[in-house]
Amino acid sequence: MELRNTFAVVAIAASAFGPAMSGAASAEEKAPLISGSLSIEIENDNTYKSDDPDAEVNDLYTTTEPEIIFQFLPELSLVLHGVLEPVRDPGPGDDRYFDDHGLYLEQAQLTYETDLFSVYGGKFTPNFGKAWDETPGVFGNDFNGDYEFAEQIGLGGSVSFGTEAAGRHTLGASVFFADTTIFSESVITNRGRTEKSDGGVGNTETLDNFVVSLDGGDVRALPGVSYHLAYIHRSEGEDSTADENGLVGGLTLEHDIDAVSIFVLAEYAHFMDADGVDGVDRDVLTGGVQLGWNGWNLALTAANRDTDGGTNDTVFQVSAGYEFEFGLAIDAAWKTVEEGDVDSQTVGVLFAYAFEF
Repeated sequence: MELRNTFAVVAIAASAFGPAMSGAASAEEKAPLISGSLSIEIENDNTYKSDDPDAEVNDLYTTTEPEIIFQFLPELSLVLHGVLEPVRDPGPGDDRYFDDHGLYLEQAQLTYETDLFSVYGGKFTPNFGKAWDETPGVFGNDFNGDYEFAEQIGLGGSVSFGTEAAGRHTLGASVFFADTTIFSESVITNRGRTEKSDGGVGNTETLDNFVVSLDGGDVRALPGVSYHLAYIHRSEGEDSTADENGLVGGLTLEHDIDAVSIFVLAEYAHFMDADGVDGVDRDVLTGGVQLGWNGWNLALTAANRDTDGGTNDTVFQVSAGYEFEFGLAIDAAWKTVEEGDVDSQTVGVLFAYAFEF
């Protein structure tokens, strides 16, 4: 395999407007209240070697995510989450510097949540897969990001149960369809409105797509271990030849040995009639480990994506960095990718900063 280097990634992350939905204000906090968060990433990708000369480009851009949470009651909250990022791909062989950015609403979710159950509705990301969010490393969401099915409209809920010895477990389900409202557009650069006629699995404008999930951890005999299992069904769109069905299973381990923290993730996803193409299956396997020590971190991740009748893609990345006590983190990373029979290498640097109120 030929290697391909990408000089990539400067990222600044800031949290200022409270926690995300999963970290919303607790029931013990006084309500009503408003909180939020702000995340800013500035990334520079420089692909300097590739089998495809058109891929040898420099791309400097930001991913900025503002969020605000309205806590009406201790159990009732509304989360609004936006994303500012490039909403178009750069042209073949074209360098890009902060171009093509659009701001759109990724989440608008009303949730009623107690210790035992939750119900929610609005615009959200169904609970299918964790690797796209939790894999360590600067380039940890390559390939598994394909199944981050964000910007869906629908309803969902969950029930939690468990014991001190058996751990805590949550059974959840949701029904949804791809957002085709005005909120599928973006401002600054308009990416255009999603229409049902655009096709694609899940783009049905009816609640005939669903996810069933089971998450758990805190098992006394398995300290630090968490799991995620989920099944997804997405109905065929106007340009599809079949419904898509998928399964995902993953494990994470968090463990400390003196001053060294260890995080390990493994996840496997299998899709039948992937992307609504009859008879085409796809498998995505992700693994990663991160070590932390006194503000330093080292992360190794790898992923494989195998599509029937298509390509067998692979990616490997290594990153290392340091986080200062005042919140600034700096990471450097390198990856090698074989995708669509094209080999590439990437090297990058990431700056991150966070604050809250």
